[in-house]
Amino acid sequence: MVDTRTLWRVFPWNRTAAAGEPFAPDYVPPQQVSGRFDLHDRPLVLYLADSEVHAVGEKLQRFRSRTIGSPALLEYGYPLALVSVAVADDVLGAVADLTHP
Repeated sequence: MVDTRTLWRVFPWNRTAAAGEPFAPDYVPPQQVSGRFDLHDRPLVLYLADSEVHAVGEKLQRFRSRTIGSPALLEYGYPLALVSVAVADDVLGAVADLTHP
């Protein structure tokens, strides 16, 4: 059995998207050129959080100090979804944690 750690992500979800397509749970968006870590797709970046609360907070932080409603829970016309991501411990050991300088 492989040891895994559960991480979390929030993303705009299209329930009709096939696996690997944009807005599917397993899709890694290319062309990450904005955000906290701007690496210009070298390598691709998938934002994951240690907890559900952190994943949601990271997505909604742009609304800090403002009242938000249902439109804030849409992105690209799709509702935001929270999913768990099981990552093997040996994979985590090879991935840079960019929150630690």
